[in-house]
Amino acid sequence: MPVKFSEIDGFSKLYTDYIENYQKLSNYFAADYRQAESFPALFQKIAAAQRPHAAALKQIITSQYKKLTPSLKTFHNLNLLDKKNTLFVTTGQQLGMFGGPLYTFYKTITSIKLAEQLASEYPEYSFIPLFWLEGDDHDIDEVDFVQIFDEAGQTVRLLYPSELAGPDKRMTVGEIRFDDQIYQLFDELDKNLRNTDFKERLMGLLRSAYFPGNSFKEAFKALMFELFDEKGLIIFDPIDPRVKELLKPVFKNEIENYRTHMEKLIRVSAKLDEEYHAQVKIRPVNLFMKQDNERFALEPDENGGFRLRRKKFSASKEELFTAIENNPGLFSPNVLLRPVCQDFLFSTAFYVGGPGEVSYFAQVSVLYEEFGLQMPVIYPRASATIFEKSIVNTLSKFGFTPGEVFILGDGLIEAGLKQVSELNLAGHFDRTTETIEQTMAQLRTAIASVDKTIADASETTKKKMLGYLSELRTKATDAEKRKHETSVRQLTKVLSVVFPEKSLQEREISFIYFANKYGLDTLKQLFNELKHDEFGHQIITLG
Repeated sequence: MPVKFSEIDGFSKLYTDYIENYQKLSNYFAADYRQAESFPALFQKIAAAQRPHAAALKQIITSQYKKLTPSLKTFHNLNLLDKKNTLFVTTGQQLGMFGGPLYTFYKTITSIKLAEQLASEYPEYSFIPLFWLEGDDHDIDEVDFVQIFDEAGQTVRLLYPSELAGPDKRMTVGEIRFDDQIYQLFDELDKNLRNTDFKERLMGLLRSAYFPGNSFKEAFKALMFELFDEKGLIIFDPIDPRVKELLKPVFKNEIENYRTHMEKLIRVSAKLDEEYHAQVKIRPVNLFMKQDNERFALEPDENGGFRLRRKKFSASKEELFTAIENNPGLFSPNVLLRPVCQDFLFSTAFYVGGPGEVSYFAQVSVLYEEFGLQMPVIYPRASATIFEKSIVNTLSKFGFTPGEVFILGDGLIEAGLKQVSELNLAGHFDRTTETIEQTMAQLRTAIASVDKTIADASETTKKKMLGYLSELRTKATDAEKRKHETSVRQLTKVLSVVFPEKSLQEREISFIYFANKYGLDTLKQLFNELKHDEFGHQIITLG
């Protein structure tokens, strides 16, 4: 059984409401992702929209595949790119090292399986799963590492040691090319991955994508192609200068109407803040511009023109229009304008996103109106934790199911010790606390009949007694942990692999850890077991 997101720490109220109480948020989105009766009208509207650039976009994407040998399914989808009845199930992600954390794969699988389902249910349309390479970002410190588990279940963070990773650098990540230090990362990876029957093949696959001279974007695309091409996934590079040519109308619209866009974004964000939290801080202009090979936010200046944040640069609106016309590759959207660019280019029916993306799409809805675009259905990606058999066996020893780990959280160790402790110290302390509460309440009533001022003082006495009891409980619990050191160690390992870095496994750990241990065919098991239409946190068992 999946675990409700509302029962797991770390999910925003907006996201849990989106999953469990959609009507509270319906004004911010185009359609309920679970109400299929609204889909046909939406599909018809999206398919009918004029996209005069469709043929050019198909040519660009086809050329992006010229060095690859796509599967028959991908080749078929490439031929459908400019057809009027073609709709897209889109997702995207930053270019994480070696594919990034597990949720990148869960997003991709969700998109592919959803496209297959829709194609079966709506045969009058073709549905193509599309992966948007988010390479325009300049936050290299978010993607220049990989995390795996060591033998004790502790998280190991392996960093690509490039000098480009300094905090003062603002280069577009997708264009950064690896130097010889990528070999150092592979050496560290080789040391930290256990030797298995699958290691040589995995390392060969990674080395074929990540090598000196290749860029973050090219390496990520090569890996995703090898892993998902047979499923027909189209991998799209929006950094391509030819794509930026197609986006010139969007860039100019943002420059021309930034005040209106900003005002509407501020209003919707303020409304969201009344009950939730606006995911993205609103900037005056939703565009970045490159200068000296670095990326800076555009913002209005005091003279009616524009400047670059943290950079000595100024330009009038007309000068920016000229720059967009002559060199659109200098410009890139921020996180709020990116969906507009995506759905200006593609007839997107569904966007598959995680909790953060669902939150910022709630803000973006007003921009779709401004750009005359239909907002797609925002579909929550599958969410899951992989439980290896050894972890399941440990939990079974203590009488727990995998699902209970998420509900107990840090209380798992104490709950586990209750199961193996003959004394049940926790129970004794709970009963003692209850006795003190009841006894002091009775004593307060009795004293009040004699002197009310003394009765009030009894409350202070009770708090001191409970404080001393809490200190004693901590000491006794620590002593019990020492007595049951093996049990504590086993349960601690469970917590460290389920909540690495105090977060969900899918947000921290790379797929390559499991591929090394169980083989690349683990991806096929994920495809089979991960349910794209299960809107709770899923549990997958390996081993």
